[in-house]
Amino acid sequence: LIGGNKSGIFISALMDNSPAALSGLRIGDQIVMVNDVDFRHVTREEAVIVLLSLKNGPVTINCVNKIATFEKVKHQQGDEFYIRVNFDYLKPNNPRELTLRKGELLIVRDTMFGGTIGSWSAAKVSINAEPGESGVIPNKARAEQSAVKSKLEERKNKEIKRRLRSGKNHAINLRGEYQSQDRLDAISFKDDSLEIPAYERVARRIADFKRPVIIIGISSDVFSDFLKMEHSHEFDYPNEKEMKNHDNTSSFKYN
Repeated sequence: LIGGNKSGIFISALMDNSPAALSGLRIGDQIVMVNDVDFRHVTREEAVIVLLSLKNGPVTINCVNKIATFEKVKHQQGDEFYIRVNFDYLKPNNPRELTLRKGELLIVRDTMFGGTIGSWSAAKVSINAEPGESGVIPNKARAEQSAVKSKLEERKNKEIKRRLRSGKNHAINLRGEYQSQDRLDAISFKDDSLEIPAYERVARRIADFKRPVIIIGISSDVFSDFLKMEHSHEFDYPNEKEMKNHDNTSSFKYN
């Protein structure tokens, strides 16, 4: 499969005499639906996971042949969506992976980097909404494992410091306190407070209207006057109005 949520999912190769080939599927077909799953806006990773999850039994695949579109898509990355990072990933295991900090925005362009499940190709988004440093990041499943592991270690470090401050001579078995880098204690995942959405899907929006600027503080009048005088083409005072709350028991004025 090639493509993704931006371009659609396309068949790029078929095994000779396979059930798919014998059923009439062709290279260049865009997969529209598999059983009851809509494939028109899924990522390449999501599409592969759905197909791998199919058990023995009849499979219904709805396709549309779009060979011209396929020829364009096969030379491009078919995914495109934005995510916000909700955890720190400062020590990647792979030198090609980006370091991530909580709050950073990224644009993801390939959810199957290298043709395998586990890594995404992405670029950081600057404050000017321009793509910046690019590289590889963990996919959602790996990122959530890293986020949980980071949270567990943070809690354990806080507990160790608390014990040291309390002056109690507890024997701390570090070997027992920390989990291996290759696995996580299944019990840890049962703690609802540790369920962290490592990546949050966000959408880029362009405001096509003027947004109000509220300035508060001792010198608010000075700054308001400065903006009005020096940037009169962008800033102005709103008209004075009398605003009442819904129960008509109080009112206030603003300039």
